[in-house]
Amino acid sequence: MNQLSFENEHSLSSDHSWFLETELDLIFTRDNGPGYLNYNRIEGSESLNYQSGTWKVFGTVGLEYYNYLQITRASRIIEFSAGIEKQFHDWLYTGFELNRVDSTSNYSEDIYQSNSYLFGINAYF
Repeated sequence: MNQLSFENEHSLSSDHSWFLETELDLIFTRDNGPGYLNYNRIEGSESLNYQSGTWKVFGTVGLEYYNYLQITRASRIIEFSAGIEKQFHDWLYTGFELNRVDSTSNYSEDIYQSNSYLFGINAYF
């Protein structure tokens, strides 16, 4: 797998409490066999964030496109998420997130809808 990524953060307010996060990834995946499952993937997302002290609220929309190289198969995924995050230390966070995913494809196994609710504790070292 080879991946090329771009990330950007842009402040929308003078106190930097409102900001946008933009991500774009190009991913090239190759299997170690005849190449039946080789695909290219493009994904991008835009997040609107508000941060006040140790609290952060965000909403994100993301798009993904998979293109398989040797089979007639392509998938398109749209993801919406919203959440809240609390920072306890420089490295410790907790958060709650709601996700909605819609996938369309010309391959029946790739057509689905998903709703999820996530709660977790993250530690970054």
